[in-house]
Amino acid sequence: MKPPRQPSRDAHPTVVGQDEADISEWLDGLDESVGRYLEASLASSTRKAYASDWRAFTTWCEQQQVDALPADPRQIARYLSALADSGLKAATIQRRVAGIARAHRDAGLLAPTGHPGVVATLEGIRRTIGTAPTKKRALGTDDILRILQAIDADAERSPLAASRDRALVLIGFAGGLRRSELTELCADDIVDRKGGIAVTIRRSKTDQVASGRTVGIVYGAHSPTCPIRAVRHWTHLAQINVGPLFRPVTRHGHVGQTGLTGRSIARTLKSRALAAGLDPKMVSGHSLRSGHATTAAQNGADDRAIMATTGHKDRRTLDGYVQQAQLLDDPSSGHLGL
Repeated sequence: MKPPRQPSRDAHPTVVGQDEADISEWLDGLDESVGRYLEASLASSTRKAYASDWRAFTTWCEQQQVDALPADPRQIARYLSALADSGLKAATIQRRVAGIARAHRDAGLLAPTGHPGVVATLEGIRRTIGTAPTKKRALGTDDILRILQAIDADAERSPLAASRDRALVLIGFAGGLRRSELTELCADDIVDRKGGIAVTIRRSKTDQVASGRTVGIVYGAHSPTCPIRAVRHWTHLAQINVGPLFRPVTRHGHVGQTGLTGRSIARTLKSRALAAGLDPKMVSGHSLRSGHATTAAQNGADDRAIMATTGHKDRRTLDGYVQQAQLLDDPSSGHLGL
């Protein structure tokens, strides 16, 4: 017997097939562990995003006094139009659609997001407001130095937070790490090697089955900006030997036991960027990773070496960073005789 077909994850939602609509019946009689593993088929961040999107839709439906489940395709089209009029980006609206579809599938219902009217409305929104993402700033070495100076200026007020943030910025930049990878990093994931450290990334956005990869980070040429020395200073100061590497620090100087969330890492980076005179709106948790790839490419690092560090699977993604780094190397505008 063939296993049930999994719900489509295409970028454009389609009408769900009957076999998917009947998944709630299919689950009847199965033990609790099956449900637990089915739930694990989605990344935690994806589940949270879907739940948040569904809450937003049900709140809107309550305000409009219409049913959220099952939802009328005409009401979904109205909802999407309202989101677009409010200034939301096309990618965010697309994700809201996915959240609505998921809630209906989980309830054993056909997803109304595949209705031709909903699909056409979404396409019209994409054409009207555009789909190009807002490019966040890729933090280069000069930016990192400015941020470190701002952190040092604040060190007297909170030496623990300053030490943690120094280590966070330097390891994130040197390792080309995503903020989600920084949240998962544990003290025992860092092992000394000759000339540097080996950092084990146990799970990442493109490695949901936790195959893992190891990133090599060498000692910095200058002690104040060395990522390895920064991490050692933080773990010594905070007395962290095992467990999450980057943790909350209270205003009274107490170090928490749990790891920082991705959102708190992004907030920290924005706050430190603002103190350094950078526009926090243009900085995100991804800025350290994109900054590593762009700066390394600009300084002549081999593409394969960059991909080995960042864990990029798709060469086209890396090419975008390389193109940005080489944008003014030899542009055709320099051959116009102006």
